[in-house]
Amino acid sequence: MMQEQWGQLRHKLLKTVGQNNYTTWIEPLKFR
Repeated sequence: MMQEQWGQLRHKLLKTVGQNNYTTWIEPLKFR
């Protein structure tokens, strides 16, 4: 997965799961 794709996926997840869940579960993840 490329960095750009990860950014797009994170944006979609934010809209899907909401800000609180995103901040808790998704934001800490890092793409390597």
